[in-house]
Amino acid sequence: LPPYKHRRGFFARGGGFAIGNTGPSEEIEALAGESFDWLANLGAPAALVAGAVIATMIDQADFLKTTKKDTKLWARFTKRAAHILLISAFALSVFSIFATTVTGTMLKSLGDRDIAEEYEETISPMGFLHKNLPFEFLISRFSFLQGLLHWIAGVALMYIGNAPAAGGKASTKMFYFIGT
Repeated sequence: LPPYKHRRGFFARGGGFAIGNTGPSEEIEALAGESFDWLANLGAPAALVAGAVIATMIDQADFLKTTKKDTKLWARFTKRAAHILLISAFALSVFSIFATTVTGTMLKSLGDRDIAEEYEETISPMGFLHKNLPFEFLISRFSFLQGLLHWIAGVALMYIGNAPAAGGKASTKMFYFIGT
């Protein structure tokens, strides 16, 4: 038998030899595996968003700086807000990666823990996460979505904040258009 199948009837929790099912059911193991895949498929885009945020902050560093051309107070404010949104987007994306990795590890080690028998079966992997790991499910989805939205809003504010200092009328209109 593969090494992970030893918990099915060979060793009881007391450490001795016993016959019987001491691990989670096959249905729960299947749901946990599918839930792990779902989490991995959420962590990968979060890593892409984190990379895009860093690339935006490095590539567009001139757009994020307040200069003497920024005569309007709201333009300076939007640039600072854009910078804060980009930093928070990176932090939320990294947190999403961390949450999905830790939750995935919890799911892969399901049979090795005493709590495995307390998990309830559901129809879908998302239902399994929602029912059995509600905090982890919520925090991984929330942090990914918020990181993505903060990145988009930060880029929009970056362009809107640079519109007054763009120079000409056409440039100003273009920056407003790109930002909205």
